[in-house]
Amino acid sequence: PSESGELLTQGKNLLYVTLDTEDPGKYRVVLEGKELSYLEEVKQFYGLVDKEAEESDFEGKIEITKIE
Repeated sequence: PSESGELLTQGKNLLYVTLDTEDPGKYRVVLEGKELSYLEEVKQFYGLVDKEAEESDFEGKIEITKIE
């Protein structure tokens, strides 16, 4: 994650998103207008979120689209 330019800071958590698909790298994941980075080694997307955020805070706010 350090390669993305995002640094963990106090008050932030690192969110990981795992897609149930054979090749998640063919998808784009956006949370509240911000595209999450993709980490090929673990086949997960990640991004920083407020520390107080809970899983229910993300319902309906994640957009997943297939890259053509």
